[in-house]
Parts: sequence; C-alpha cells; structure tokens
Amino acid sequence: MKIIDRIIYNDDMTVLCKCPEDKTGTVVVPEGTLGIRQHAFTGCKIDGIVLPSTLRRIGREAFANCQLLKGIKIPDGLEYLGQKAFENCLALSYVILPGSLTKLLNSTFSGCMMLKYVQFPESGLAEISDNCFIKCYNLESIKIPSSVAKIGKAFCDCWSLKNVIIKSTAIDVNQNAFERCAEELKIVKTYSIKRFFRENNKNKKNNMDNAGKKKTVIIRRMQFCGIKDNLKLRVPDNIVAIEEYAFYKSTGLNEIQISGKIKTISRFAFAGCSGLSVLTFDEGVEKIEESAFEGCTALTSLVLPNSIKEIGRKAFCGCTSLRQITLPKNTVVAENAFEGTSVGMQLMYSEDSNSKK
Repeated sequence: MKIIDRIIYNDDMTVLCKCPEDKTGTVVVPEGTLGIRQHAFTGCKIDGIVLPSTLRRIGREAFANCQLLKGIKIPDGLEYLGQKAFENCLALSYVILPGSLTKLLNSTFSGCMMLKYVQFPESGLAEISDNCFIKCYNLESIKIPSSVAKIGKAFCDCWSLKNVIIKSTAIDVNQNAFERCAEELKIVKTYSIKRFFRENNKNKKNNMDNAGKKKTVIIRRMQFCGIKDNLKLRVPDNIVAIEEYAFYKSTGLNEIQISGKIKTISRFAFAGCSGLSVLTFDEGVEKIEESAFEGCTALTSLVLPNSIKEIGRKAFCGCTSLRQITLPKNTVVAENAFEGTSVGMQLMYSEDSNSKK
C-alpha cells in the first residue's frame, strides 16, 4: 500500500483504496489510476473531485454520502460506475457523463436532492436503471440520447422535472419511470414514426448487414405508444417482432398492414388504438395474444389469414364496432376473445361461413 496526502492506494498506484472521512477540499486523483474501490470516499467531507483520464472503474457507493460534493465530471473511458456510487450526495448540483459508459446502475444518483443538471452523452449510453435519479428534487429538464434502449423506474419523485426529451427510436420505458414528477411534466419524443417506417420499407444499403442481408428490426415495448398523428402504415418485412404495448393508445393510427414475418402480435400491442379502422395481416402471422387489439373501437370487419393458429383472451375485447370476423376453422379462440364487440357479430370461417357468434 502507498499513502499520498493521507489517501491510500495499492502498491502500483492503479487503485485508490480509501480516503479518510475527515478529508476536506478538492481531491485530485493522479493520472494512471484505473479504479476507485467501493466505499473509497463514502461519507467524506470533500467538496470537489478531479478524476483522471485513465480511470476505468468506480466501485459501489464509492462517493455515497459525500454531502459537500458540489459536482462531478466523469472522464471519457470510464467503463463501470457502481450501484449507489453517488447516492445521497446532497450538495451535488451537476453531473457530466461520458459516452464510454453503457449503463447507469440502480440508485447511482438517488437522493441527490440538489442535482439540477445532468449532461448525458450524445451516444453510448444504453440503459438507465431503476431508482437511478430517484428523489432528485431539483432536476427540471433532461435529454435522453438516441442510444438509450431502456429506462427503468429511474426518475421517480423528481418533483421539479417538467421537460423530458427522448431522442431514441427504440426505447423501453417503464410505465412508472416518471412517477410523482411535476404535474405539468411534458415528454417530447423527437423521432419521426413516419421516417422510421419509410426507411425500413426501403431496401437501402444502410439496412443491410455485413453479409448483404436485410437487417432484422424489432418494434420495442411502448416504442410508438400515444401517437396522435393520422397514420397509415405497412409494417416492413425486415421487422420480425412487435413487443407488448408497442402502439398502446396510439389513437392516431388509422390503418396498418402487418407483415407475415411477424409470428406473434404481443399482448396489448395495439390496445386502445381507437382510430384503427383498417387492419390487415399478411399470411404468416400465427398468434394474437391477450388484449392485443382491445378497445380498437373503429374496427368494423376483419379477415384473418389461414396461418392464424391462436387468438388469446380478450384479444378484441371492447371492439364495439366489430361486426364480422373471418378466420381459419381450426384456430384456437379463447372464450372471451371477442367480449364486448358489436351485438350480433358474425364469426365466420374460411371453410364454413355459416357459423354465428
């Protein structure tokens, strides 16, 4: 072990092991340091920290309860930031994050009550985990970069959070991610759904993989939920899955044609799409899961392809205008799949069109 200015390092000065709790002022961590061990600064009275460009890891709770620490700039090159690394740093007002960090773990900045500014990288970051910024009461505005694919229950109790800009076109956002934020919270999605479908419907060079084959794409959970624009869409052949809640309550979706490359329509994928009046399936779709089209009140008729094998419970529940459905005779249909549809609705089969509901 080596001790410099009362701070303990390992023998080759690559790991900072421990800083005394009564240490004050600003600490400059020397170049060449690769890691800061867990709990290294926990409870210290420092008000500033300068981290080296060589740093690659910061351990769990490394700076937790540093209640005088005013800000942190994490250098490019950092690969790991441990859970609760800056938890309860009550004076922390700004955070600058590097593009080298791909994931923010649970509770990284939880309880940083004075945190007002977070600079996310333009790219690189892929996930913001549960409770990452919980109880950051002064955080007012954030911009989520296009690289982020998942946000957990990350921003709960951010009472002042009013503006959220999401740049990602494929993002899974926990339904409670922004629970108990400002009443006037505005979430703006800056991507274009029309552009997404237009680009994927074209056999363009940038949609090809290294083998010259068209790249496969998944429409992620809640990716296009809440769309208000009047839209007529054809799902491209390179899209192979539509995850649950993908178009949930997209009341502006009027027409959609679903490619046969998609074998399963996931649960609640189109639930609440009250403007959906034209729905067509290509041959190849095999299963419609629970409540997939629940509450699609503008649907009046539907012809399902011969490939359909199963229709789940409440799949078309509450489709109050649905008067006629044609489907293969051997399809397994849940008992309440068409609950709450139009009175006297005709359920017809491809081979026998005389059956009634």
